Amino acid sequence: MSSPDQRGDRPHSDELPNPTIETVARDDLITEWIGWSLIQSAPADWQRIDLMATMTVEVVDIKFTVIMEDGSKPDVELPEGVHQALADLRQEMYQKDRGTWFSARITIDPPGEYKADFNFDLEPVCTPPIPDKALIRDLDTFPRDREFIPPWLQAKIDDYHKSLYEQYTKTAREKHGH
Repeated sequence: MSSPDQRGDRPHSDELPNPTIETVARDDLITEWIGWSLIQSAPADWQRIDLMATMTVEVVDIKFTVIMEDGSKPDVELPEGVHQALADLRQEMYQKDRGTWFSARITIDPPGEYKADFNFDLEPVCTPPIPDKALIRDLDTFPRDREFIPPWLQAKIDDYHKSLYEQYTKTAREKHGH
């Protein structure tokens, strides 16, 4: 948003940019909508809003915290539509070679200043841990070039394929009486 210059003159309306869906990145619109929804759900006198989301196509772990001026953390329900908006945001932020994010954190300070961080590379922390099969399915849905597959994810892929091979050979031996 434009601010007045030193003389206090405001730009004329015809000098202001006219943002449209085409000129504003869709992921920014989704992120701003999420932030707006979180603010709308927070009680008055909130001091910080914190949303942490860990997601794959099969696993969703969302932690939504509102911190009040007195330091208390009231129970506040995640606003309707935020879960789907986060899934849409993962889809929108997908990059053909790099994949999409595993976790995101959105923090908001009064009056509505927000910061969004997206983790594309580090192993997501989730309790219980995300099953290897869910991570592999996520990689199938949001492929990455080999150079953008983090070592921790490659190790999980290798372990999963090794366990499949071991299950197959065990079943084959049992079937043939070996």
